[in-house]
Amino acid sequence: SQINPHFLFNTLNAISMQVAGGEDGQSRAIAMIGWLSELLRYSLAKTDSVPLSMEILQTRNYLNLLLARYDQEFTVELSVAPGLDGCLVPRLLLQPLIENAIIHGIFEKPSKCGRLAVAVRREPDGIRITIEDDGVGMDEATLLSNFSPAAPGQITATPGGYGVRNIQDRLRLAYG
Repeated sequence: SQINPHFLFNTLNAISMQVAGGEDGQSRAIAMIGWLSELLRYSLAKTDSVPLSMEILQTRNYLNLLLARYDQEFTVELSVAPGLDGCLVPRLLLQPLIENAIIHGIFEKPSKCGRLAVAVRREPDGIRITIEDDGVGMDEATLLSNFSPAAPGQITATPGGYGVRNIQDRLRLAYG
């Protein structure tokens, strides 16, 4: 229910442009419709936790849409250590973080080109998910605002940007 309307509108517009582009564009539009419909179905699911493999699949759908919309102005490296596919994770855990890395990191660069890396590996006390970009970075105030621990229910994110805080709250509720 928190899918950005601009994302949806821009994606549908990009699909219509593909259709107008001839046979090759139509094939690309069909793929984009598939990715978008899977992503929308996933976002409407009633379950809180999903297997990591499902979260990764939907992350790929989201990234495929962005790469198609922006004509691959950034590259993506996605690696998942073997044996983690069945681990349960909160649904829609990765998408807001990836969106932030691309929109507020890579696309803030003058070239709008960059690299996004997502890595999932096993650690002694669970799994570690790392999302890195080579974008413009964050000033210290933004970093503290978005990533400092907050009391449950306390809203400390910057106006208009609650994705990171939402994820922190959901992780705290799920895992303490």
